[in-house]
Amino acid sequence: MVASLISNCDPRLDQAACDVGNGAGYVSAVMWFIVLVPQLFRNHQRRSVEGLSVLWATANATASICNLFFVFSIQLPLYVRIMAVYMPLLEVGMLVQFFVFSSTVSLRRRVAYAVGTVAIWVVVVVVGFLGGHRGTEVLQWCAVALWCVECIPQLILNVDNHLRGADQV
Repeated sequence: MVASLISNCDPRLDQAACDVGNGAGYVSAVMWFIVLVPQLFRNHQRRSVEGLSVLWATANATASICNLFFVFSIQLPLYVRIMAVYMPLLEVGMLVQFFVFSSTVSLRRRVAYAVGTVAIWVVVVVVGFLGGHRGTEVLQWCAVALWCVECIPQLILNVDNHLRGADQV
């Protein structure tokens, strides 16, 4: 069996559970890449982020930045480390697209939102670097909380677009 599929498994778990769990993790890492990269290209081609929630993207990017500190503070499988690196990069790229392509939001509001978001990220980085073990634990719980609610703004936007008849976006 591939060593990376059995690394970091709880010794109390059955080998098959480790294989399935780690295999699913690798599939998830690939699927997120397959979903996000084409979305970034599509946004760029259309010069639009219409149909996407900036709150979803912000929560996802912030959670991924929080996760970076936790992932590299303990021994985790390779796919977790790979995702921890590429996810924030792709998600921050999407937020840059929101800043550049959002034609319905004034430049002043976009700048204010960007400044607020970067301020939050500065706090995350300070906690990550200076908070020690307790700081990384707090950041991981922040990431979990953000990932638990991140889809809510996107779902609300989807329902709103559908009710307005804009579900072809």
